[in-house]
Amino acid sequence: MIGMVAFLGCFGAAKESTCVIMVFSWLLCGIFVLELSAGIAALVNKNGFYDLISSNMKDVMKVYTKDPAASEIFDFIQQRMQCCGVESYQDWSQVLSEDPYRKVDRFNLSVVPWSCCQSPSTGMEGLNWRNCDMAYQTGCAVRVHSILMSSTNMIIAAAFTLALLQVVESQWSVVECRVMHYFISDAST
Repeated sequence: MIGMVAFLGCFGAAKESTCVIMVFSWLLCGIFVLELSAGIAALVNKNGFYDLISSNMKDVMKVYTKDPAASEIFDFIQQRMQCCGVESYQDWSQVLSEDPYRKVDRFNLSVVPWSCCQSPSTGMEGLNWRNCDMAYQTGCAVRVHSILMSSTNMIIAAAFTLALLQVVESQWSVVECRVMHYFISDAST
């Protein structure tokens, strides 16, 4: 969509078509309104992000033992962000209880993936469900949400800058149309 709008602007400028440039300007204004609406909706529903993150992570967690891509993503998040599960390490007992090969151990302790361990053994590759002395206590949804919320000001500043550039570009195309119209009408007299 953006590529098409950009092509329209370039085509209108190359052909010196005031009609195409005005369509380009109106499309930029429409995109600006959509971006502004999305930004306002995001600010209003800022607290809903946690629920969205949590539900998506729970969906990925459900297929952890069945989907290698899901387990790789979840392991990466847990290891890099030093977190475990969605809300806490106890989430794994619910997920893994459905898997007959990975149950709670004989001491009734939750079994967690190796990526939950605070100090995993060297050379751990794949899944090692029993050698974890100390699992991360914080859930990953909390970590991801806090990172997003701490970056909110930077995201808003970037969005505002892009929106401002769109408004300037839209106004510039209107000025270009007026100048072209002036020269075309001046040349015909």
